[in-house]
Amino acid sequence: MSMNPPLERRILAIVTEDPALAQPGAGAPLILVASQQEKEMTATLLSRALQAAVLELANGCLVVAHV
Repeated sequence: MSMNPPLERRILAIVTEDPALAQPGAGAPLILVASQQEKEMTATLLSRALQAAVLELANGCLVVAHV
């Protein structure tokens, strides 16, 4: 039996421009970018390629996930 959550509930990536938020072992790939514009573009392109949604957290991180 697989230990992975169902595909529709999986976090695929976290995109941030704040290196202080980069926590090792977060359970999803963390993509560190240089600007707000690059963060939005990266999350958007990932969501299209992975057929996923982009969710914005209160701390400014963008989460790409199947919801």
